[in-house]
Amino acid sequence: MKNFLKLFIRDERGLAAVEYALVAGVVTVALIGVFGDIGTNAAAKLQELADALV
Repeated sequence: MKNFLKLFIRDERGLAAVEYALVAGVVTVALIGVFGDIGTNAAAKLQELADALV
């Protein structure tokens, strides 16, 4: 059992998948922030346009 734990801790085969998952998570959070900001700005501009037409 002790030998199994040592081998498990030293095993680095799954690290690439974990790193890619972390990068994908960071990119997703950044995109959510950017698209949220763009949506807010677009709504404000459309409201300005609607007010100008009235």
